[in-house]
Amino acid sequence: MAEGYFFVGDEADLAVAGAMAQRGYLVVPMTSALEARLAGTDIPSSSVADVEIRTAVKDAEAEAETMAGEMVAAIENGAPELLDYEGLDLRPAVFHGAYHYLASEIAFARQVASCVAPRAGEDTEVVVGGRGLLADLVVGTLAGLGVEAKVPPGGRGRVISSGPMRTIARDVPLLVKSKPDARPSERPRIALVATSRTQPRLCVDVLKALTADAEIELYGSNFDVKAPGGLDVAHIGRLDYHSARSVASLRRRARHYRSLIRRVPAIRAGLEEERWRWTDPLIDTRLPAIIDRVTFYAEQCLSFARTAPPSLVMMMDEKSLIARLLPRACAMAGVPTLDMQHGVLASEPSLRGVAYSKLCVFGDSTKDALIEHGVDEATIEVTGCPRFDALAATRPTPRAEVVHRLGLDIGRAVIMVATQPVKYTITPKVKQDFLEALVEAAASVGFQLLIKKHPHEKDDIVERAVEGLADVLVTRKGRLADMLSASDALVTVHSTVALEALILDRPVVAYRPDGMPELVPFCSREAADVARDGAELAERIRFLLGEGRDTGREKRARFLERHLLLDGKSTKRIHDLALRLLGGSSGD
Repeated sequence: MAEGYFFVGDEADLAVAGAMAQRGYLVVPMTSALEARLAGTDIPSSSVADVEIRTAVKDAEAEAETMAGEMVAAIENGAPELLDYEGLDLRPAVFHGAYHYLASEIAFARQVASCVAPRAGEDTEVVVGGRGLLADLVVGTLAGLGVEAKVPPGGRGRVISSGPMRTIARDVPLLVKSKPDARPSERPRIALVATSRTQPRLCVDVLKALTADAEIELYGSNFDVKAPGGLDVAHIGRLDYHSARSVASLRRRARHYRSLIRRVPAIRAGLEEERWRWTDPLIDTRLPAIIDRVTFYAEQCLSFARTAPPSLVMMMDEKSLIARLLPRACAMAGVPTLDMQHGVLASEPSLRGVAYSKLCVFGDSTKDALIEHGVDEATIEVTGCPRFDALAATRPTPRAEVVHRLGLDIGRAVIMVATQPVKYTITPKVKQDFLEALVEAAASVGFQLLIKKHPHEKDDIVERAVEGLADVLVTRKGRLADMLSASDALVTVHSTVALEALILDRPVVAYRPDGMPELVPFCSREAADVARDGAELAERIRFLLGEGRDTGREKRARFLERHLLLDGKSTKRIHDLALRLLGGSSGD
C-alpha cells in the first residue's frame, strides 16, 4: 500500500508533488490536463497513481456525457431562451462545451477520488492540494466515501474566475480588422473553412479537382491559413476577420450574457442528482464562460454565412465547437455544407450534434458511429479517403535504400514504434513501461528500433528510455510509407500510424495494459495483435518475426474492408458530391 496519496489541483502544486513523491506518496492529478502536465516534470512515472487515472478516464467519459445532457435539459427547463441566438440553435454547441469543459472536469475529479477511496487504508494519508473549487469537490467526494482528506492551510475556497465576457476583450481589437467584404463572382464559390493548419493540405486533391468548376477560397477559423502548393486559390482569409463585427453585435452578445447571469440560479436548481453535489461554484463560473464562448463563435458563423455567402462551405471537422455552429448557420442562409472526415473516428459523445448537408466518411464503421450518436443517415456518404487512396497506390522506396539512409543494419529486423504525447489514457507510467518493455524485447529478440515521435510530443520519456543504447533511431521526420516499408512490424499504443501500417500490409502490435480502454478500432484485436505487458509484447514480436511472419493478412484485409473504402476513387466521389450540392445551392 502507498504511503499516501497527493491530489494535484493546479500548476502550483507540482513542486509539492515532487516532494510528496519522494516521501512515497502516489501523485494523483485532478484534471486530465494536469495528468499530461506531470509528464513534463521530474516526478517519476512510477510515483503517479496510474491505475486510478486510467480507470477514471474510462468511467468519466460516460458520466460526462450524462452530465452534459442533464445540463442542457436544465437550461431548456430553466432558461430556454439561452439556447437560441438570433435563430441559431445552440443546444448541440452547449452540449459540446458542457461535455468538454464542465462535465468532464467534474467527472474526472469525482472518478479519480472514487478510485482512490477504496485503496486508502486507515493508515494511508490523503492530501488534497490546489486552492480551487475542484479541490472542494474532491474533498467532498472522498468524505462521502468515508475518507478524510487533509488540506494544506489556505488551500480551499478560491473562486475560479472566468471573467465577465472574456471574449468581448478578444472581439474589440478585431473590429478594426473585420473585413465582411462581399465577393461577387460569376462562378460558384467554394469556401474551405479550416480548423487546423494541416487541413488544406490533406484535401488538396479534392480542391484541385474542383477548381475547374468553381473558385476556391480558404479560411482559417482563427489563424492565417496557407494555400498548398499547386492549388489556385481565389481568396484567403480568416473566419474571425471575415465575420461582420459591430457595436450592435457586441450588444447582442452582452444582452445574452446578462440574461444568462440572471438565470444561473434557475439552471442550477434543475440539477438535483447526487453527482452535482459540491458543484454550485463551478457551475457559477464555468457555465457562463461556456455559453459566452458559444455565442462568440455563433456570431462569427452567422456573420460569415450572411455576409457574401459562398455557394458551398467545406470543412474537415466533426468534433469542434465550430462544427456544431457553422453548418447550422449556413443552413439558415441556404448554403450547403460538406464535411470530409478528418481522422479516424471512434464512437464517442463528441460526435453528437454534427449537422452537415453531407458527410464524406472513410468507411462503414464511421457511418455506424455517427448514426449511433444521432446523425441523420441520409446525410452520410461512404467515399473513402483521398490521402489513403494515394497511400495504397504509392510505391515505397526500396527497403534496402531506406534502411541504408537511416543508418540501420539491412541484415536485421526493424520494428517501427509510433509514440504519442502523454494524454488521457497514455499516462507517463504507461509510456515509460511501454518503452522499457520495447527496449527489453529488442535486447532479447534481437531487433532494431525505429522510433517515430509524434509532432506534438513534448516530453523526453523516449529519450530517457533509450539513452546510451545502440540499434535505436529516434526521429520526428521522414516519409511514413518509406519507414513502414523498411519495417517488419509496427508497435504502438493507439497512434493512427497503425492504420497506415495496415494499408501497407504491415503487422501491428498494440500495447494495451490492463485497465486501458479500447479507444480505436485499428488497435483492437480486430486488426492487430494486442499485448498487455512487456512479456506479451516480446512474445508477439518474436512470433511475427518468426513463424507468424505471414499470418494476419486475412484479418487485416477484413478490417480494411469494413473501416476504409480503398478503391482509388475517393477524390472523384467527393468531387461529384460537391458538384451535386452546388447544383442545389442558393448561394452566388
